[in-house]
Amino acid sequence: MCQFDFQKFVGRFIAKAVLDNRMIDLPFSVPFFQWLLHEEPFLNCSDLYNIDPTIAYTVNQLEGIVRKKRKLEEDSKISPAEKQTLINNLVRCGRDKKKAFF
Repeated sequence: MCQFDFQKFVGRFIAKAVLDNRMIDLPFSVPFFQWLLHEEPFLNCSDLYNIDPTIAYTVNQLEGIVRKKRKLEEDSKISPAEKQTLINNLVRCGRDKKKAFF
């Protein structure tokens, strides 16, 4: 089975472009560039803020909803029916529950 090494491929692609005096427009974000240089072992959610702040904000809100849901599920003081109602009412900040798409 052929194993694809993305970092090696990108390195060869850029090297070939340099040797051929070709301009390539590859706007790497800082986290992605650090990953290519093996300065970071992997990309995580905090790196998303440097790549796309809007998506990072949405992901952060969704992670908050997941944390709230888990906290509600672990709360033994709340009845199962009440838990389900509270979980169903979880929405992203500033969104109308009827219009939330997630």
